[in-house]
Amino acid sequence: MFVTNHVLAGSIAGSICRRRPVAAFVVGFGTHVLMDLTPHWGNAQLGRDGFFVVARRDGLLGLATVALVTV
Repeated sequence: MFVTNHVLAGSIAGSICRRRPVAAFVVGFGTHVLMDLTPHWGNAQLGRDGFFVVARRDGLLGLATVALVTV
C-alpha cells in the first residue's frame, strides 16, 4: 500500500463517520493497521529500485495533493 491507498481509506472513513470524530479515528486507524498487515508490493519483476521509483512518485503525488487541499 502506498500513501494514496491510506489517504483514500481515511477519507472514506471520515466521510462515513462525519459527525462522530472518535468513531472516524477508530475506523481510520483500523483500516490503516489492516492495510499495513497486507503485502505492500506485488510486482517482483521491478525489484528494489523499481519499487523505490514507484513509491517516490506516489509519495510526491500524495504530498502535492495534501498541499493543494491545504491551500
